[in-house]
Amino acid sequence: MLKTALYELTSVLVKDDDDAVKVCRELAEKDGIQSIVLCPGFTHQAIARIADATGKGVGICVARGDGPRNQISILAMKGAGWFKG
Repeated sequence: MLKTALYELTSVLVKDDDDAVKVCRELAEKDGIQSIVLCPGFTHQAIARIADATGKGVGICVARGDGPRNQISILAMKGAGWFKG
């Protein structure tokens, strides 16, 4: 967690979409978060589920990159063993 007088950032690593929905719902209900920034791996369907779970008062953003940066990210994820095959 990073906290300043104007901003609080909580970073959470989740194992799958279901876990993300659960964690985001809890953060919205218990902590009153106002914004969620998701990594690029979330599908539109998962984002919709999170939006439904958190309600209209929580903004949802996805950190999507441009083409060249996406390729860099993919190489890094391959190197970390994210993809099988």
